[in-house]
Amino acid sequence: MTTDPNFRALCAELLEVIEGEYDGTGVCYELRDRASAALATPPPEPTTSQITFNDSPAEEVIRLDKEGFHCKGQFIADAGEAHRLMLVFLKQNTKDQDDDRWPHL
Repeated sequence: MTTDPNFRALCAELLEVIEGEYDGTGVCYELRDRASAALATPPPEPTTSQITFNDSPAEEVIRLDKEGFHCKGQFIADAGEAHRLMLVFLKQNTKDQDDDRWPHL
């Protein structure tokens, strides 16, 4: 028996016990069905927190994620350079580039 908190391994062990030691009650059927359903359900994908800016749906230009700032697939370690690249991208992709509400950079 495992001490790992892996729910899939736990369900597999539970299912083995239920199938091997069926006591004739409806409770075991219910537990068996729940364990089988849990094993049949794929584990959830890990969530990722990121912001992505694209030129087109297929072309990622800027990505901000837990590792940092990426521009056109390249990691940008320098915060000043990352800021400059972000401003260039925003200026090029702003609908009204001559809008006075934006500071002139």
